[in-house]
Amino acid sequence: MITTLLLAALLPQIATIDHMPEPESQVSEAEAQAGDTQTVPASYIPINQTILIINDDVLTQLDVTRAALAMKKNPNLAGASASALQQGALMELARDLLFSQGAIRSGISKELVMSIVNSQIGAEVKKKGSIPAFQRHLASLGTNMTIERNQRARQLLAQVFQQQVLGYQPVGAKRLMAQLYATPEAMYESYQDDPERFYRPEQVTAQIIRLKDDGQGSAEKVIRLLRNEIMAGKLTFDEAARKHSQYRGGEQAGMADPTDPATSSFSQPVRDYMMTGEIDVVSDPIQDKRAWYLMTIKERSPAGPLAFAEAQAFIKKELKDQQRAGLMYAAVIDLRASCSIWVNPRFEGILDLVEAGFAQAVKTIGPPEEDGISF
Repeated sequence: MITTLLLAALLPQIATIDHMPEPESQVSEAEAQAGDTQTVPASYIPINQTILIINDDVLTQLDVTRAALAMKKNPNLAGASASALQQGALMELARDLLFSQGAIRSGISKELVMSIVNSQIGAEVKKKGSIPAFQRHLASLGTNMTIERNQRARQLLAQVFQQQVLGYQPVGAKRLMAQLYATPEAMYESYQDDPERFYRPEQVTAQIIRLKDDGQGSAEKVIRLLRNEIMAGKLTFDEAARKHSQYRGGEQAGMADPTDPATSSFSQPVRDYMMTGEIDVVSDPIQDKRAWYLMTIKERSPAGPLAFAEAQAFIKKELKDQQRAGLMYAAVIDLRASCSIWVNPRFEGILDLVEAGFAQAVKTIGPPEEDGISF
């Protein structure tokens, strides 16, 4: 049984072993130890305080700081505060530490996991050009080869455990799918509980000609010329969009997906026209910070409640997400009861937060009283 689960859980990673990098890209233990000479920038070294011990695995504040430093380089987290990054890193590392112990308890082969990690690191060494280059990259993140190897192994073990809990099975050659189900009866019951929450905002379908502003006025001139030709009947909007639009030009003819103007990712001037423009009327030239536009509204779908048939896809996903969270919530409770755990009193609520994150998703308990852990 363990072998079957292992193969299913590790299928995508095992597939990579068949395409391992050339021998010179592999990283030996000796080379990894050599990487330990890389130093963490002094400004990022806190007291190496132990935060959490689960069985014989340890999480320190230095681990959290390193992970937060890596997260800081993520452009999607550019506005996050240092405290928020530290708390996010702590939550993620504590969860992975707990889940990795679940995988080890189930008999997952550490040797197989490390072979996958070595393959991953070898591939990245090859991309960087050399082991020293990769070591310098790791040092910029406040880490080194051995720490990176161990952290990846922990993450992989945590991933395997989650796949075990969710009953992942191979689908095709390299794909896995969780064994989660939403019956028609359960979906209809969910809809009947509160049909008013299934509400569709106004949807607007627009056709757009977009030309990037080069700062020299050429985009504005072309937009105005195109509008004149369209209004004079010399050119259709479709033809102009296919030939000139830098937004979905060619065959797509500048056609945008139906969108809610209130929450759309388009710039404010474009959204304003989506809210007020008339059907099949060509807009005046529109300018934002980066481009010039011509637009026409093709369709408006009014806001209103969704029928059960329209809401089924959303309900199905919601029920599967709740089922997934429920399975993981039960797994967290089981692991906390069966593992030997020590938590630094300063961070005593961390595993409660991990547990509550899954509990909230299945509406089992309310949010924790504390907003988080302070650093």
